[in-house]
Amino acid sequence: MPDKHFYFSTGAALGTLLCWILAKTRHKLQQSNFFIKALYKKDRHWFLFFPILIFIIGMWGLIPDILHVLRILPKEITRGSFFNIFFFHSYFEQIEDIYPFINRLLNWIGEIILLSLSVGIMVFYIKQIKRALHSRTPTN
Repeated sequence: MPDKHFYFSTGAALGTLLCWILAKTRHKLQQSNFFIKALYKKDRHWFLFFPILIFIIGMWGLIPDILHVLRILPKEITRGSFFNIFFFHSYFEQIEDIYPFINRLLNWIGEIILLSLSVGIMVFYIKQIKRALHSRTPTN
């Protein structure tokens, strides 16, 4: 079966896509969406908390494994088709059973996604810090 980081990285990638869409449309949404308006009233820089949203969506992919580890549900049930709502968890498990070499490929893909996301988030925050410092620097 693919390692847990594959499922987390799948969720984190989808969370990042959602955050990117929100970031691009946040000014438009602020005018029409009550929830976004409330966020802007509470904190003008609410979008800086996107990594928390990325983490939460990433954790969604780990729910079947968490249920199995905590012995809430047996592995036979968490590999059922219902659990495909957790980023195709059962589907990837079944593919890996049929084609074992795909396990390594999926793990590499997960590692590449996590590396890319972590570097991308770091670059995003560096740009935000530079922008904040530049806006506070007095000009002559």
